[in-house]
Amino acid sequence: MKNILPNELLGNAILNGDAKGAVKLIKDGARLDLTGAAGWYFELIAYCGSLELAEIILQTHPNYDPVCLLNEAFQLNDKKFAVWLINKGVDINMAHEKGNIIRPCVRHGSIKMIKAAFSAGLKYNTGDYAPWFETGGFKHADALNTVMSYVFPGEPGKLAVPGLKAAQYDDKVKLGKILKKLKSINSGSHIITALFICAMTAHKTAFKCAALLKEYGADVNAQDEYGRTAAFYRVSVYEDGVKMVLDTLDIFVKLGGNLHLADKQGRTILSECMADNKYKTLDKILQLRADITSFDRLSYFCWLASMPDNGEKIKMLKLLVKAGYDVKSFHGVNNPLDFAQGKLKKFLRRVIQIHNLKVQNGIGGY
Repeated sequence: MKNILPNELLGNAILNGDAKGAVKLIKDGARLDLTGAAGWYFELIAYCGSLELAEIILQTHPNYDPVCLLNEAFQLNDKKFAVWLINKGVDINMAHEKGNIIRPCVRHGSIKMIKAAFSAGLKYNTGDYAPWFETGGFKHADALNTVMSYVFPGEPGKLAVPGLKAAQYDDKVKLGKILKKLKSINSGSHIITALFICAMTAHKTAFKCAALLKEYGADVNAQDEYGRTAAFYRVSVYEDGVKMVLDTLDIFVKLGGNLHLADKQGRTILSECMADNKYKTLDKILQLRADITSFDRLSYFCWLASMPDNGEKIKMLKLLVKAGYDVKSFHGVNNPLDFAQGKLKKFLRRVIQIHNLKVQNGIGGY
């Protein structure tokens, strides 16, 4: 039987949530490997929920940054652990930089965790992550309202909370009164944009409120921490062809939204549709006269190479061809025919052959 080394036993103890066993092993000289893939053990310490284990880890592993542990405590909604680390002087803003700590608080509906973060001095940049982007999926409106009151303190914050609810439920009359107050104190441009996003991403798109917010100066093309607009967000998180998503796209364009804006990874809404084979949504976007050239080439080649090779892909390729997309063009040394498989490859080859014949005959185009 293979002898398991103490360091390996320590890792196993943490993985299994055996805090007492882990503490004993550390006292006996075992240590966690901070290098390479083994570093993720530290994120699992929070699963043990043991302050004693955390204390001894920090004492015996001087190279370990407790900031990671504080971030993980928020990700796991462990208030006791988080407050303990904060009281030890761990910087809340550095923990936030490791990964947004407000998102999980809202997802869990943990008002206590939200208050703990802001009370510890969290400096929140609304551009980093706007939790109201995901209002439609949240059941914890109170937690969301708590965030709003901290992000927009004072009188604007007091107005933001009821404004959020009004935007969610498309209460144009109530929202109108709130917007007039915001305008009278010459404040609230960020709030107005946040409320617009909320209206656009609520469980049922609040069109009346969205239109009103546009009149009051909301940035229709505001983007979240990933660079997604409200429409982009909707397309990315919902299934293909959902009426709510298609309606949002209509409203977004009607209010002057830009369908061509790329996220921070360079993907557009078109790219998102292709990556997830969202045929109905892609068709809708093309009907809204989206610029087909806004679709990045990298996504195209990745899509061609992805599995499986099915009829949906050919249907989508037909949409691209009909919209005038140059399916034959190469990206550097990449030939699309080298990426496609099976029936898709045969269809693509036929499309390119037809195009070449038209060019030879002086017709051009597809």
